[in-house]
Amino acid sequence: MAVNSNPRDTPAMRQYDRFKKAHPDCLLVFRIGDFYEIFDEDAVKASKAIGLTLTSRNTIPMCGIPYHSLDVYARKLIYAGFRVAICDQRDEPKVDKSSDQAAPPATTGPEGQGLLFV
Repeated sequence: MAVNSNPRDTPAMRQYDRFKKAHPDCLLVFRIGDFYEIFDEDAVKASKAIGLTLTSRNTIPMCGIPYHSLDVYARKLIYAGFRVAICDQRDEPKVDKSSDQAAPPATTGPEGQGLLFV
């Protein structure tokens, strides 16, 4: 059985790439488990703009935001001039159910920048 050496050839990365292609003008924030992940050039830009730690996995640049801090970081990204597209999971991962965390309300920045939920 051959092992696929393409780090982008996973269900999550194929889904990410599909949404990014549909929203190329937005910085895509993609929920994976307890984090919203930002990949590729978006990760490099976001890390420089608001001080997120830039890492990589299998040569793919990435940075993450804890799911419970999305509203804080989305606001920072918007005020830094980004349009932000948020891709969330349809089913909630197993998290502490005592938190009633919901998607942040629609937010706009100084130039009418805002959030797009995909």
